[in-house]
Amino acid sequence: MSKVRDANKVRVIFYPMAGSVNEQFSNLLKTIEWIQTNKPTPHEVYEWLRLNFNLKHYFAVNVYTVLFVSSGLVTVHDDGVCHLTTDGQSVLATASPAVLLEVFEKTFAGVAVFLEVLRAILLQFLRLPSNAFCGKDIGNLSTEAHDGNPRPSTLLRLFVAL
Repeated sequence: MSKVRDANKVRVIFYPMAGSVNEQFSNLLKTIEWIQTNKPTPHEVYEWLRLNFNLKHYFAVNVYTVLFVSSGLVTVHDDGVCHLTTDGQSVLATASPAVLLEVFEKTFAGVAVFLEVLRAILLQFLRLPSNAFCGKDIGNLSTEAHDGNPRPSTLLRLFVAL
């Protein structure tokens, strides 16, 4: 999956998925799985979001438009039917928040900036003497982090390990 951002496609607006913070990723997966299985029209997606997550119509439309279409997870073909993009299929197949972060890094400016800050903090942390790791074994994660621009999955694994 390419990490290159297209400046013409980077969005500054972001809508959260429906549900509590703990439910949002699973709700997103449930939604893209439903889209993959049912091949709905955009209107059917709005209605499904509205009914399944008790959303107001305008919020369901914004979630669909910003979170699914603008992010590049879903596209509408000429026949008016929604399909998962390659990125959407990757998120569904892996069920990985790190893969979703990679998609969002390419399309949402705030996510890209947030990950850049995390990378900078992480690289500063990795410059500390090895005893600063308090005996934690970070193994090859340190090497992965030093290899230029660490992927979101590496950042997440390092923060969990530390």
